Amino acid sequence: MHKNFSIKISDFTGIFRAMAEKANENGDDILDYNETSVFNAIRKTHNKRNNTFIYNNTIFNEKGHECNFIMKEKTDALKFENPYTFEKIREEEKNQIALKKADLVPAANMNDINSITDPKYKDIIKAIRGKIGNRYSEQKANEVATMVIRLCKKYEIYELSPLIAHILGYETGGFVFNKEKMDPEGKKYKGVMQVDFLTCQCIFSEGPQKNKDWHDKHFSQDNARIEELRNKYGNAKNLYEAMKTDVKLGLEVGIIAYKAKLHETKGNVAAALHNYCGGDYTYPFNNIPKQFNV
Repeated sequence: MHKNFSIKISDFTGIFRAMAEKANENGDDILDYNETSVFNAIRKTHNKRNNTFIYNNTIFNEKGHECNFIMKEKTDALKFENPYTFEKIREEEKNQIALKKADLVPAANMNDINSITDPKYKDIIKAIRGKIGNRYSEQKANEVATMVIRLCKKYEIYELSPLIAHILGYETGGFVFNKEKMDPEGKKYKGVMQVDFLTCQCIFSEGPQKNKDWHDKHFSQDNARIEELRNKYGNAKNLYEAMKTDVKLGLEVGIIAYKAKLHETKGNVAAALHNYCGGDYTYPFNNIPKQFNV
């Protein structure tokens, strides 16, 4: 159906023209469907601060020329204008595959979230670009923050969205969405929120009777939303497997799991966090709403 799809490279200007030229493999003035997909992937690496982009593990400027930045550990004589190290930029490029699977919506299209006045949004951005993360460009941080807030709103814990963002950062070693973090070899906890198969069984009320009892006691509060996942994935095994490559799904399942811990602890945010993260993670419990307690 996409056979005749094409875009003229000459229609682009500035850095987007340089991106299109990198994506073009035929040397003509046309981007076909496959080349347009490559262009869109390159466009997501655009760093607005110094107007550069990444292609094939190399940084290019607005003219399409390679930027020969000197890596920090080699010399401090040349200060890279970008706030991230070269290694972190390459790490961000590795994350593009997982982020693409998350179906993240660009910040410019998030009409349901006011990124300027929303205090929760600001807190999440601080987490993503602060000490926990500091791996993403502003645009990518906005997309991750949007995903967190939308899912927290869906599961009616918007007030706790900064906490959920911190858990996401902790469980992924600083918002690193790649295979090593989402599907660690030999480990039973998978996805960006590190959920095990037993939890997936409890979510879908599968397996031994104790799983079904646990579901009825602590997960049934989200049955309507869980049913949406059941209709899409069918069973706990499929859900567990899908989490390994889908950032958005992994976050959603993690939110369900945390809410169950919250229900188990009768709304005690700190105790639920302790149970979820195994007690080795702390969070500055500021501005927790009255319906919860710490």
